[in-house]
Formats: sequence, C-alpha cells, structure tokens
Amino acid sequence: MDKVILKAVLSTVLGIVLLCGILVAALVLVYPSTLMTLAYDVGMDGASAWCAGRAYNQFDNVYYIAYATEVSIGLGDAEKIDRYGSRFVADEKFGEYCAQTDEDTAEIGGSYAQYIYGQVCVAKYSQGKRQEAVDLAFSVNETGFPERNAAAAVLLNALVANSEEDEPFIADMPARMR
Repeated sequence: MDKVILKAVLSTVLGIVLLCGILVAALVLVYPSTLMTLAYDVGMDGASAWCAGRAYNQFDNVYYIAYATEVSIGLGDAEKIDRYGSRFVADEKFGEYCAQTDEDTAEIGGSYAQYIYGQVCVAKYSQGKRQEAVDLAFSVNETGFPERNAAAAVLLNALVANSEEDEPFIADMPARMR
C-alpha cells in the first residue's frame, strides 16, 4: 500500500517538474523577451542577457541587443560585453538608439555611443584582442575626441595593465590622438 502511494506522489512530482521544464522551454523559444524580463527580475542577469540576445535574433529590435549589452556591462563579463556589444554597435539602428538615449539622459552628460564603444573596446582589450580594440576605439573618433571617449578608456586600461604586451599600444595611442 505504501509503495502505491509513493509511486503516485513521485509520478505527480515528476509530472509537475516535466511540465515546468516544458513551460520554460516554450518561453525560451516562443517568448524570449518575457523570459528576459522574468530572469532579470529574479536576479538571473546572465540568463536575462542570453534571452535578450535570443529576442534580438527573433525580432531584430535594437532594444533587445542594447539590453543584453547593458546587462552584460553590469555583470562585468568581458566576453558577453564583446559578444553583445559588437552586435549592438554593428546594428543599423545603433545611432538612432544612442541619440534617443542621449536625449533621455541629457542631464548626465557624455555620449551613450561613446560609453558603449568604450565598454566594448575595453572588453576586447581585456580579452587580448588589443589591436582590434584600439582600431575600433579610433574608428569612432576620427575627427576628434569627445568627453569620455572610447580611445581614452582603452588607453587607461592599457596603462593600468602596463605589461610588455601593452607597451606598443601605450606608445602608439597618444601619438594617434594628436
């Protein structure tokens, strides 16, 4: 008799777990933006960024890749900042999104685009993609160097690291800034 009750309880619990798994899988596949918000609200920032990346792939809305980039910046995960941030700056609506964000946050000062470029370049630099980081930082600052620019962020990180591998970049960057 006890075995029958135990089997019934275990099969019920297994059924509930299986249904929850199916529900989560459906949310990931069909509604990644909903799961993105849910994951962020419960403190699962990495999962939230991943879901935002999936939502971007599904809906091609710049908001989702911006969200994934910003959450990754908050996590301090250089690999994710590079992955999502590179896709963000390559999006054709990046300029419009940055202009709108600058308008919404005018009291803060600085440029949202420079902030994102700076974070992406620093992430690339910290992953050992030094030349790529320097080239990207200077490609967005060809005519001048605004406040809080990406090139300065990369130079500061090179100065902080100050290893033998950083020396050529430390010597080259100030010369390119003139």
